[in-house]
Amino acid sequence: MRKYKFRGKRIDNGEWIYGGYFKNELGVGILTSEITPWQAAIIDEVIPETVGQYIGHKDIGGTEIYENDVLEHVKTKVRYKVIWNDEILGYTLEGEVATMPINQYRLGTLRVVKEESHAKNQTPRNPA
Repeated sequence: MRKYKFRGKRIDNGEWIYGGYFKNELGVGILTSEITPWQAAIIDEVIPETVGQYIGHKDIGGTEIYENDVLEHVKTKVRYKVIWNDEILGYTLEGEVATMPINQYRLGTLRVVKEESHAKNQTPRNPA
């Protein structure tokens, strides 16, 4: 079974945290513990605009890639931003020269150079 993983920057100290996405009337958070019948969940409040989903791939160095990360080609230094595309229902690499589905590009030639946050007021998709 595929696990959905998110990250966001904590409100109190700006550090990235990783886990499940949580949203209610009080705010947005990242669930950083397993939910069990005998233990309460630990949910850290995060800045909503910083929440991004793990895309299921890693870069050339083994770093996890998240939505809105900036990737750089190791030889050409061309940069791309990882964006969700509703038309193809998948992630794309958007660059100055081209936009292409992420599955058509060799991720083994790219590295994460900048961890980015979502555009203002953008909410992550709810996993099905």
